[in-house]
Amino acid sequence: MKVESARICDFKSVKDSGRVELEQDITTLLGKNESGKTAFLEAISSINTNEEYDESDIHSESSVNPFDPIVQLHLY
Repeated sequence: MKVESARICDFKSVKDSGRVELEQDITTLLGKNESGKTAFLEAISSINTNEEYDESDIHSESSVNPFDPIVQLHLY
């Protein structure tokens, strides 16, 4: 299986990334400083480590439901 796309919601500085398509050969994250590039990658890497989130990881304006996923990966 390979990751086709990802979506991050309510993680650190990322309120909702929307669906981000990940190309097979190369994917580049572009954005201004403090726009959430690192938070996006940290959220994806947390899937691999089975890391638990604490309150500081949840977006400050979130009304997150504990049953809603923070990271969604679409596989093919």
